[in-house]
Amino acid sequence: MNAYFLDQGVGAALVMLTLLGAAVAWSLQKLGVRQREVYLLFAFVLISHAAFALFAHYTGFQPLGGGPGDYLRYALAAQEIAERVHVGNFSLDGITYFHYFPIIISYVYLAVMPAMVVGQLFMVWIAALTILVLYFITLELGASRRGAFFVALLGSVYPSFVFFTSYVLKDGLVIFFALLSLFLLLKLLKRFSWTLYLLLFLAAIPLVN
Repeated sequence: MNAYFLDQGVGAALVMLTLLGAAVAWSLQKLGVRQREVYLLFAFVLISHAAFALFAHYTGFQPLGGGPGDYLRYALAAQEIAERVHVGNFSLDGITYFHYFPIIISYVYLAVMPAMVVGQLFMVWIAALTILVLYFITLELGASRRGAFFVALLGSVYPSFVFFTSYVLKDGLVIFFALLSLFLLLKLLKRFSWTLYLLLFLAAIPLVN
């Protein structure tokens, strides 16, 4: 195989995505989730979004054009933060990091390696989690399992969603926490729980920062 396709960053990113995906599947089983369509949805989003993210990585594809997008600035800021933290420097002085998102990605880089494709495939994992949340929201609203499956499937291929979760962009993380907050709120309306209330509070924090 051409060495071009043996990119070290891609290899590390794919290992990361595989481990994160396996961790989610294991967690779902431990939580007693038996619906086959949940695992199919999760696998579909991981594979399809990862394919698009890798296409963008290798080709430099920018669907909106107009020069470098925010994802490049976020990725560069995250790389710089990760490099500082690696040598024990936790100062953000002199780094234009815009908001919390590059800081989160910097710790992903620190755990894996500081390559933008690592951030891209991390966002693919977030996309897969988002679609699972969308599936369970639809069930909470009274839809059948088949109906929830198709709603989530359509959501997973919505062009803007694919774009936001295939690049290092904060929008994908915002969508995830917004839907997670909605899901927790729906659960709370059915049955109050201090645990759910605390989770809702924590899920809403990224939406206001």
